[in-house]
Amino acid sequence: MGLDFLSYVNAEVWIIFGAALATFLLLFVILYNIRQFAQGGQYRKSHIRMDGKVVIITGASSGIGYETALDLARRGAKIYMACRNYEKAEIARLEIVRKTDNSNIFNRTLDLASFESIRSFVNTFLDEETRLDVLINNAGVFFAPYLLTKEGHEMHFGVNYLGHFLLTQLLLDTLKKSEPSRIVNVSSYFHQFGHINKNDLDSRQTYDRTQAYSQSKLALIMFTRYLAHQLRCSRVTVNAVNPGSVLTNITRHMRIHRLAHAVGPILSTFFIKTPRSGAQTSIKVAVEPKIEFISGKYYSDVKEEEVAPQAKDEQTSEWLWSESLRLTELWDRNFLNFSEPFSLLREYFPLDQFLLGAGIVAVGMYFIRRYVEGGQFRKDHVKMDGKVVIITGANTGIGKETALDLARRKAKIYLACRDRKRCEAARQEIIAETGNTKIYNRHLDLGSLASVREFAEAFAKEEKHLDVLINNAGVFYLPHSMTADGCEIHMQVNHLGHFLLTHLLLDLLRKAPQGRIVNVSSLAHGNAKIDKDDLHLQKPKNFTKWKAYGNSKLAQILTTQRLAEELKGTNVTVYSLHPGVIYTEIGRNMSIPKILEWLLYPLMVFFINKSLKSGAQTTICCAVDPDLATVSGKYFSDCKEVKYKKLMRQAKDEDTKDFIWREICDSISCEFCVENCGKMLNQITKTISLPFCIIWSIIVGTLKRSLAPLRTYVQGGQFRKSHVQLEGKVAVITGGPSALEIAVDLARREARVIIGVKNPKDDAEKILEVIADRTGSTNVHIEELNLASFDSVRGFVKKFREKEERLDILINCSNTAPFGKTPEGIKWAMMDNFYGHFLLTLNLLDVLKKSSPSRIVIQTSKLHGHSMEFWNKLQWWNLKDLCHFSGYFMSSLSNVIFTQLLAKKLTKTGITVNCYHEGYTAQRLLPQCLLRFLNPTFLEFFFKTPRSAAQTAIRLAVDPDLAEVSGKFFSDCKEMEVSKKANNTDAAKFIWQNALQVTSTSIEDLEITKKFPEIKD
Repeated sequence: MGLDFLSYVNAEVWIIFGAALATFLLLFVILYNIRQFAQGGQYRKSHIRMDGKVVIITGASSGIGYETALDLARRGAKIYMACRNYEKAEIARLEIVRKTDNSNIFNRTLDLASFESIRSFVNTFLDEETRLDVLINNAGVFFAPYLLTKEGHEMHFGVNYLGHFLLTQLLLDTLKKSEPSRIVNVSSYFHQFGHINKNDLDSRQTYDRTQAYSQSKLALIMFTRYLAHQLRCSRVTVNAVNPGSVLTNITRHMRIHRLAHAVGPILSTFFIKTPRSGAQTSIKVAVEPKIEFISGKYYSDVKEEEVAPQAKDEQTSEWLWSESLRLTELWDRNFLNFSEPFSLLREYFPLDQFLLGAGIVAVGMYFIRRYVEGGQFRKDHVKMDGKVVIITGANTGIGKETALDLARRKAKIYLACRDRKRCEAARQEIIAETGNTKIYNRHLDLGSLASVREFAEAFAKEEKHLDVLINNAGVFYLPHSMTADGCEIHMQVNHLGHFLLTHLLLDLLRKAPQGRIVNVSSLAHGNAKIDKDDLHLQKPKNFTKWKAYGNSKLAQILTTQRLAEELKGTNVTVYSLHPGVIYTEIGRNMSIPKILEWLLYPLMVFFINKSLKSGAQTTICCAVDPDLATVSGKYFSDCKEVKYKKLMRQAKDEDTKDFIWREICDSISCEFCVENCGKMLNQITKTISLPFCIIWSIIVGTLKRSLAPLRTYVQGGQFRKSHVQLEGKVAVITGGPSALEIAVDLARREARVIIGVKNPKDDAEKILEVIADRTGSTNVHIEELNLASFDSVRGFVKKFREKEERLDILINCSNTAPFGKTPEGIKWAMMDNFYGHFLLTLNLLDVLKKSSPSRIVIQTSKLHGHSMEFWNKLQWWNLKDLCHFSGYFMSSLSNVIFTQLLAKKLTKTGITVNCYHEGYTAQRLLPQCLLRFLNPTFLEFFFKTPRSAAQTAIRLAVDPDLAEVSGKFFSDCKEMEVSKKANNTDAAKFIWQNALQVTSTSIEDLEITKKFPEIKD
């Protein structure tokens, strides 16, 4: 009984002891964190030195001033301690010298309550020093009874503000001579509660200690901000700081209850900053290099904070400044003495500095002007004798300057303009200036398609060929209006009219030795946003003048690219260009107030606008330069080609390019369709009546419009994130009809692309030429890879490892396998579409892991659900009942199962695996002999184009949103459900083991299994 009782008592004791200990620890943690929070931010850059710098710190004998001096002394500064009590300051000085080994610490007497003492201190300092790098106005009084300074000012206002105001003003010249230099004013959070009493600054009528202190600290911040504004042209900065709540001698005047005296030291330990912590903000503002040019700010806890609203009162700040000058008798030394002639100039611009600055500005302006003028075409020796040129909009601006230059080169020029009178005046001027009489004036109104056709018909009767067509004319900043042809005015004049003119003159361009088409576009195409449902901006909410102009210029660039593709292999080249920013009559519709135009015009002309002659240089270069004879479809600026990767995003949008081409062809109605139906329709028109041809063309055009939704549906989802770049990444792509389009897209995104093809000798040159032509990329490489041969696959892997250190994307594109079997006795469909890719993927896993996050993309088919089940049969890949199509279905199902299985095994590796269905393409399903006779546009209504078929693979390889997605099946750029057969566990085990057996692969030998053994399972 006794033992049980003792045990019970002991248990109770231990419980009480444990609870007490836990309470003590919890309280300790709480108080520790409170103390850390109370100490505030700390400035930790102790490595920053101040050797050779001179610093004055007021009130440096104790508290924050002492800790500030101690820190700066450790940094090697030369410090003057400006204190009222010389003996106390001397003790502090000796202590700082002892702690820092810095003997450059000096004690000087300064009583901020006496203007005489302040002036005496300044005179003594100026006799000793010629420079001052940092002035820290730190001294102050707090909660003092009503006392007056020697000049009769209230003690808080006189010491905390007015004394420091006078001290700063008297030392300002020295601070300017020592630039960059700093002024640090130690204010307080109490400024939030202050206001400037203009009628009683010295609190003579009513006195409140808190209000007097708050007013002095508010005045110090107002002084800081106003002085910073006055010094904005110099390298002297002035900032204010709040040190926080710090228990120092400044509180000696506070009346504290005895109980507070007893508990004060304990509470201050946890809730009030130490002087060292309080000094951190002053130290940072005095030392930190990053704020060397920041001025007029307020800092607290070593970071910038907002001041109270009353501190931003500019009128009160200005009044306080003037009143302070009066009170300190500094009227004769106002900040700038404007009574003295040229004082402002001498203050900020000494003659030698002014002359040096003027010279630098003059040289700078010269080079700015050179830069603004841009590239110049210097090949004046290139002549154009016998060449025929059309220039639209040639009666003024860039068009006229282009005509002048080409006339000097002896070209025969047709000026195609809307205003015949002004065009005739320009023609006479060109003849007079160049002596070339072969300059002709012809009427052309691009706002009327009928006028365009009349011009082209008349020109064809005059000339047998055309060497250069320069589509220069344009309109800008017009209000919303539609032409008689039903098109938005900017789109028709700037693009549609030129497009029709180009095609009507195409035969004459082909008859020239080397025809050129030059489309004058603009950098404003970056403002374009083409709405496929409202190309002509008929909806009011869609129309802005900038957008309409930008859309028309983007259309020029995109059709230039497409027309170059159409004219490939002919003698006609086509270019688009940005002439630069030029002040011409095209901007006459901008409603700028006259006074603003008068003020801004000189600046615009000098710093932004090219001259007319410089603006025409790129046009002349594209029309004349022999070096561009083989270049086509490119965009130029400043007489040089803009590389594809530097083009704006809008100019790389393939979808918009196709859309613009179709819409513009439709907009110029039947004539273009008849013209581009080829020789067959031309022959028909000779034997069948013209009305029948017109009716046929109308039917074709109507069908194209009505079947447009069908085409959109067939082409499926499109991946539109053209801004996602792959710079520095390596991608491997195996064969298949859509592989070329995938490679083109990844090359545009600046990836390094390696394409595995069966016959590189036959295909490499053609593939590289196509990709380089469409993307401008030379970072694409062709390697031999025959997926029907395991030796070829292993050889490809070996070469890849020798040349490359990383692999970010592996895209396994399947092929349309031929009938029959491989030399190994395996069905072509299984070998080409599954086994070859299985072996390739496993052997590249370790390289993919090194480059993680990385991606594997495997092509399969929606038809995988039609596969037969052969899991329980041996050598199922070689069965007689496995026909050609069954083999294709089986390979598709194998790829889906392989994707899911591999995704599970690679969960922790950073490698994702997904498969996709590309869709049904004519290239895959129709024989080549039939494809030759079918119109590509007709096929787009029933089959995907290779580009559309590539979209899902591109998304899986590129889209950041799919970075964590793995083991999924996609079609038309969205995730789809797989068939039930793909979820068969027995099938997964069989395919994995069978593929390892067929490819003679040992999973243990793979490098990646050493780090991730779960792959073996």
